[in-house]
Amino acid sequence: MKDWSDEEAEKAEDYHRLVEDWKFKKDGKGGFLGDRSLQVALNWRDKYNPNEAWAVMYADKPGGATDFQAVMRFLEDSEEKDEQEKAEKERQQQDKIRIRNLIIAIITVLLICVLGSFVFALWWAREAKKTELKAISSSARAYFASDQQLEALIESLKAGRELKQWYSQTIDSKTKLQVLAVLREIVYKVNERNRLEKHKDSVSCLSFSKDGKLLASGSEDKTIKLWKRDGSLFKEIDNKSPVKSLAFSPDGEVLISGDDDKTIKLWNIRSKAHPIKLPKQEDSVKSVDFSPDGKRFVSASGWGITLWEQNGKLTKNFPILHTAQVNSVKFIDNNTIASGSDDKTIKIWRIDGKEIASWEDSNQVVDIAFNSKRQLIASASGDEIKLWSRDRKRKEESLKEHKSKIFTLSFSHDGQSIASADENGRVIIWNLDTLKPIANLEGHSNSVASIRFSLDDRILASASYDNTIKLWSRDSKEPLTILDKHTDTVNEVSFSPDGQKIASASADKTVKLWSRDGKELKH
Repeated sequence: MKDWSDEEAEKAEDYHRLVEDWKFKKDGKGGFLGDRSLQVALNWRDKYNPNEAWAVMYADKPGGATDFQAVMRFLEDSEEKDEQEKAEKERQQQDKIRIRNLIIAIITVLLICVLGSFVFALWWAREAKKTELKAISSSARAYFASDQQLEALIESLKAGRELKQWYSQTIDSKTKLQVLAVLREIVYKVNERNRLEKHKDSVSCLSFSKDGKLLASGSEDKTIKLWKRDGSLFKEIDNKSPVKSLAFSPDGEVLISGDDDKTIKLWNIRSKAHPIKLPKQEDSVKSVDFSPDGKRFVSASGWGITLWEQNGKLTKNFPILHTAQVNSVKFIDNNTIASGSDDKTIKIWRIDGKEIASWEDSNQVVDIAFNSKRQLIASASGDEIKLWSRDRKRKEESLKEHKSKIFTLSFSHDGQSIASADENGRVIIWNLDTLKPIANLEGHSNSVASIRFSLDDRILASASYDNTIKLWSRDSKEPLTILDKHTDTVNEVSFSPDGQKIASASADKTVKLWSRDGKELKH
């Protein structure tokens, strides 16, 4: 009996705690049962299976039994709420697991991708290097086959250097052997000696001796070099200043140099004696020229023009009638000189200093040329060429076809044509009878600095800032030959007196000799 009463008391106590929790929830002072309380209440319910009749016996007050259903609903709701929370926690836990697994999968994929990319990159780099080595080797062979031996040597050495860098890595043995074979072949066979490469700075001017046996080149490196007909160096002259202009005497024994430091020097070609150094001029000496008989020479510096005897004795300082820089001065004959200036004038002088004629141009005169057969003077200024009759018996003519500044002019030797070239790379050959263009040559991609006709007038050579010399016929629309072995702007081009050789001077520090069909000459 005692056991039953104890159990009943415990049963009633658990119920009263449940009722109290329900009241707290009803009064807004509490919530659903927590984990521990809920588990105790559920154990109580499952163990005793209480009913409303039993609850009446333990009600705190009348009507308490009526609340039994509400208390039991409270317990059910608490159980349901607990199950929902547990389900939510389970769902969240599953979400976390899924996210973790997803992250692991993504990282795994990324690692696989990175590893694959790395492997692919190594493969691609190897294949690219193989392709590059083969291309360099092919280029070296092509240069060698076209007789560009220096370029062939440079390319083959480049391939060897690249191979050495990758030799211990994944380049296959077949590729290695191919590159080494080309390298050995070219190193043993190359024997190029056709470049005049003694200068250390841009080559600015050239002059052939009248007999064609010597070529003089003047450079910004403050030296003058004399080259033999075969291209070997005959003599090197330390000029102490950048060289702006050169001219041989007709007998080829004396060379005049005009310098950047306002100095004119006379060099005896066959002697080791010091040059005759003339008094300082007004400015940089931009132009020098010998008279046809070799008894005199003329120089232009700043605004001034000076006449000298061959031995350097001053003959006359011409009156300063030009009012700006004189760009070009040339002998027309033994007794007459022509000059062109930035003051937009062309003047003709007698050697006694008397002005014979003067013409005003529309722009600065950058170049003048004289044709003895027609007694015509041509001047280049702006985008226009003017033709002037020396005796003034012919009306001044204008040639207007260029669209940009003209840089240089050249008469043909037969007096039938004149050629002009501009800063856009256009070259025009004009018929002097009709004054119409007979050829528009547009093969250059940059300014043309120098043009010259061959002795027989069949070929016109044009030297350009696009690093090339082009050879044209009078009626051609495309160049006969392109000489493209310079690596910097070509400043001047000149035919030898016999017309069989071409010399070019470049900012790449070299002078090159070519045959008239465009082949580099070896020595």
